[in-house]
Amino acid sequence: MKLNILISVLIFQLNLFSDISFTIDETKIIGQISSDKKTQSFLGVPFAEPPIGNLRWKEPIPKKYIESEFLAHKFAPACMQEERIVDWYKGVATGFGGDPDYISKPDISEDCLYLNIWRPNNTSDSLPVHVFIHGGANKAGWAYEPNYVGDKLASKGIIAITISYRLGIFGFFSHPELSMSNFGLLDLISALKWIKQNIHLLGGDPNNITIAGESAGATNIEHLLVSELSKGLFQKAIHQSAGWSISYELDNESPSENAMKLALQLSNNSLPLTIDELRSVEPEKILTSANEIFKLGYWSVMDNHSIKRPIKEYFAEGNFHNVDLIIGSNADEELMYIDNESFKELMEEREEWGIYNKVIDFEDLSNHLANDLERINFVLTSINYVCPSFYIADKVSSIKTNNVWFYSFDKVRSGKKAQEMGAYHGAELPYIFDTHDAWLPTSNTDKYLTEMIQNSWLNFMKTGNPNFEKEVWPRHKPSKFKVLSIDKEVKSKIHDSKEVCLSLNI
Repeated sequence: MKLNILISVLIFQLNLFSDISFTIDETKIIGQISSDKKTQSFLGVPFAEPPIGNLRWKEPIPKKYIESEFLAHKFAPACMQEERIVDWYKGVATGFGGDPDYISKPDISEDCLYLNIWRPNNTSDSLPVHVFIHGGANKAGWAYEPNYVGDKLASKGIIAITISYRLGIFGFFSHPELSMSNFGLLDLISALKWIKQNIHLLGGDPNNITIAGESAGATNIEHLLVSELSKGLFQKAIHQSAGWSISYELDNESPSENAMKLALQLSNNSLPLTIDELRSVEPEKILTSANEIFKLGYWSVMDNHSIKRPIKEYFAEGNFHNVDLIIGSNADEELMYIDNESFKELMEEREEWGIYNKVIDFEDLSNHLANDLERINFVLTSINYVCPSFYIADKVSSIKTNNVWFYSFDKVRSGKKAQEMGAYHGAELPYIFDTHDAWLPTSNTDKYLTEMIQNSWLNFMKTGNPNFEKEVWPRHKPSKFKVLSIDKEVKSKIHDSKEVCLSLNI
C-alpha cells in the first residue's frame, strides 16, 4: 500500500515538472516551479552549439535540438575565466563586514553558451522581456551571479533572462588568420536571435525586448546598439555604469600584437602557432598564458564584421538602433578601487600618459570635496562613467528623438562600513533584482527603493517610460544634465558632474 502511494506521488511530481515546459523543434525543455510557487525557471538552456575544438574562435552556430527532452533544472558551467569576479564579491562582502567565503568560483568550461529564463507562474501572453548581460571586464563573470538571479524580478510580471558569452581570450581574439574578433559580442547577438525566435513559446513578446547590462555588460550594450548584426533584436536598452569606450579610443593594435605573443608563447619552437594549432591547445593552458600577456583586458575591436568604426563615431553620426534608453551610473564607481593615492600625482601621471587633458583643471573642479580620496573618486567616476553616458544620452535623445531617462544612483547603505563603500560600482544591482545579500545592511528605505526601482524598470519595459505613478523622473534633454537622483529621497537634480562634463566636452 505504501509503495503504491509512493509511486503515485512520484508520478504526480513527474507530471507536474513535465507541464512546466516548452518545445523547440521536437525537444521538450522541462523547467521547474519555485518553492514559493510564484515563478517558473528554465536554467542552462543552450542557445548555440558548444564553441569547442574546431568551433573555438568561430561565429556561434545555432543550437540544434535533437533530444526528446532537455531537463533545464540547473545552471550550466560559466565560461572560462579566473577568480576576478569571485574576488570582487569577496571584497564587497568584506567591505560590509560580511563573510567573504559565502561565494566560490563556479564550474567553468568552454561549453558555456547557455541562458537562464524565469517567468511568472501564472503566465500570460505578450509579457515584456528583460535580457541581462553580466559585467566583469569581458574576462570574468557569469549569468547567475548572486546579484542577478531573476526569479523575483520575473514575479512582477515579466520574463527575465540572463545570458552567457565567451570571455577573455576565448571571446575577444584578434589573430591575423581570423576574419572576425569579437566572439563574445557575436554570442550575445546569437542569444538575442534565439530569444527573438523562441520567446513566444514562453509567453514573451518578441517585439518588446529590453536589453540591460552593468559595467562591461553595459559596454557590450553600446556595441549592440551600433552593430549592424543586432538590428531589430531589441526595442529598449538599460545601460548601467559604463561609458569608457566613448571616453577613450580603444586600442585596435595591441590585441593583434598580443595574439601573436600568445601564439609564440604556446609554441614549442620559434614559430608562432597557427590558428588551427591553437584550437588544439588545452583551454586551461591558453587561459593561463593569456592572463600573463593581455594585461589591459579585453574589448570589442573594429574587425570589419561586427564593429566597423570607433563606437563614438557611430553615436556622433546617428548610426545606432532606434531604442528607448535608461542610462546612468553610481555616485562612487571608483571609490573601492582607489588606494592611498595623491590626487595631484595621479592626475599628473595620467596627463603624462596622454589620458587626460592638461588644460582642464581637475583640482579646481573637485576642490569642493574634503580629501584626495573623494576627489579621485569624483573625477574618475565623472570621466569614465558619467560624462560619456551623457554623451550617449544626448545623441540618442537628439538624433533619433527617442525617450531617454538618466539616473544617478546615490544611495549609501546604513552603518560605518557602508559609508566607506559609498554608492559603489554595482550597488544598484540588488535593488533591481531584489537580491540583497544577508550581510548587506538593508533598511525599510532600501526595501522601498527596491520596490520603486523595480516598478520604474518594469514600466519602462512595458511603455518606454519609467514613471509609474507621477512624473518624478524627468525625460532627458541634451546638455541640461537633469537626472533622477535615487537616494533616501528620490528626486530630480542637476548632476554633480556637470562642470567636469562641460570641461571635458566629450
